[in-house]
Amino acid sequence: MAQNPSCPVCNRGRETVVHALLECGWTRPVWFGSQLHLSASLCGVQRMDEWMTTRVYQFRMGNDSADHSLSYLAFLLWGIWKARNNKVFNSHALNPTEVIVLVQSLQGEYFKEHIAARRHPDQSLRVREQPSWKKPGAGLVKCNTDASFKAPDVRSAGSLVLRDDSGHLLSAHARLFFTRSPVVAEAIALRDAAVHTSNLGCTHVLFEADALEVIQACNGVKPCGEISNIIQDIQLLSQGFAHCRFIWTPREGNEVAHIIGDLARKKQLAPNWAWVLPRRVVEALRRDEARAG
Repeated sequence: MAQNPSCPVCNRGRETVVHALLECGWTRPVWFGSQLHLSASLCGVQRMDEWMTTRVYQFRMGNDSADHSLSYLAFLLWGIWKARNNKVFNSHALNPTEVIVLVQSLQGEYFKEHIAARRHPDQSLRVREQPSWKKPGAGLVKCNTDASFKAPDVRSAGSLVLRDDSGHLLSAHARLFFTRSPVVAEAIALRDAAVHTSNLGCTHVLFEADALEVIQACNGVKPCGEISNIIQDIQLLSQGFAHCRFIWTPREGNEVAHIIGDLARKKQLAPNWAWVLPRRVVEALRRDEARAG
């Protein structure tokens, strides 16, 4: 953050961490409308670390739901920061309600995946959980994508599998294209998925793929390199969703998309395969459903 600039969002006051997260006018409805209902405690804050220490102390003092409050606070701060940066760097309109909905979704996913494990203190009696596909949070759809590529053949295939928060299959798609790069193939598959879900009218989407480099590029964590133009397309498409995230998953969590892509590249999909699913795909969907509960 540059030294002593004015806030690029409200053009009032200095752009400090405290201002960006607590004092900027658009953040007030977020804090007050959140589960924490904070307003007065946001006034006169001098240092962010002191404010955080006070909040942690208050949550810990005789509060049985301290873990819930602390994790919610962390997600809320992240949501505000992400929305602010999206406004500054991508000119995306600020929407306090959108931030609150996103935080609630993330909070639900967090407790589902992590806090429940604390109910089993005797780790020696638990079988280590294997990576697998997981249902998205309530109100979300998850779109798994994959690309099938085998050198030196330039023929590749991209695939997608779209499922709702109950794990029900909504759509599946695959297409052939030509490229000499496996990374480019994965990026094309993800771009196809963004177009497909947008055309279906989906608004709250989790895109999941096992191509770490592509996911990192979409999240701005890693330079795009040879896929920069494709990533720009994906990021532009993502702005059309009310909520959109790009998530990496191990291959085990992407099995159905992987199978469809492999069959497509080998030209082993029937013309009506999306209506009459191949047996391998049906079996993989059933495995995912059983593991996801």
